[in-house]
Amino acid sequence: MPAASVTPEAGHAQTYDRGFQGTPSVVAGVEFGYEIGDVTGGLKPLVSTVEGRWAFAPAGTGVRVTWAWTLHPLNAGSSLAMPLFGRLWHGYARQALEQIEGLLLPG
Repeated sequence: MPAASVTPEAGHAQTYDRGFQGTPSVVAGVEFGYEIGDVTGGLKPLVSTVEGRWAFAPAGTGVRVTWAWTLHPLNAGSSLAMPLFGRLWHGYARQALEQIEGLLLPG
C-alpha cells in the first residue's frame, strides 16, 4: 500500500505521549526519528503507523527545522484516501508550525 509522505518546513514542536514503538533514531544536533504505532482518534480508521523525522540544519543566523513523516495506510481502502489526506495534513502541519515559529521568534 502506498504511504503519504509530506515535508513542511518552518517552526518547531509536536508532542506525542503514547504509541511510540521501537527505539528512536538520533543523530545529535542533526536529526531524530520516531515511529508511532498505537494510532488513535480520527486517524485510527486510516493509518496503522506513522514514521516521523525532525531534521535541523544551519540557515543564516538560525536553524531550519524540517518535520517529515510517512503515514502507513491501515488497509487497501484507506490507502485510497492517502493522497487527499496528505494534502490536507500538509496544510494543517504548515499552519501549526508557522504559528509555533511566530511564538518563538522575537518581534
